[in-house]
Amino acid sequence: RMGQELLSQRERLKSAEQIAAWQDVARALAHELKNPLTAMKLSLARLNRTDASTPHDTTRITEAVALLQEEVDLLMRMTQSFSTFARLPAPRFQDVPLRPLLAEVCTLYAGTSPVPVELRPGAETTLRADPDGLRRLFGNLVKNATEASSASAAPVHVTLESTQPGTVSVTVADGGS
Repeated sequence: RMGQELLSQRERLKSAEQIAAWQDVARALAHELKNPLTAMKLSLARLNRTDASTPHDTTRITEAVALLQEEVDLLMRMTQSFSTFARLPAPRFQDVPLRPLLAEVCTLYAGTSPVPVELRPGAETTLRADPDGLRRLFGNLVKNATEASSASAAPVHVTLESTQPGTVSVTVADGGS
């Protein structure tokens, strides 16, 4: 049962990482497309206001402008769809026991990495936060630490400390160069 749960958690983590990667792509693409599309739209509006010398040219210019306007509008809608997709779901703030969450992340990566991942003994603390966001955050840090370490390196150590009342410190240390 625990093995099945571990496999299920790995799949969820893998899926979350893939979605995050696609969201980054969508966010970058939307950003890159918005500026030239806005400039094109403004230029088309100017072109539409220009007077042509003959009625034949006026009709042709008007038709061309209308066609370009439709295409720009389509690209703007696509860009908006990418921007909407790139937004993460709204955080769900709740009390999160941090040590069990870190233990889950360490267990996930300990089984998939040639480098051991260990959660050091320490404080038991609860944090008001979004548990999914914290999983992504610590998962990325542990993943980066395991990737930075060679197979013969020291284990990746995750340490949780409560340094002052209301303050928590999480350290992810690896033996990589």
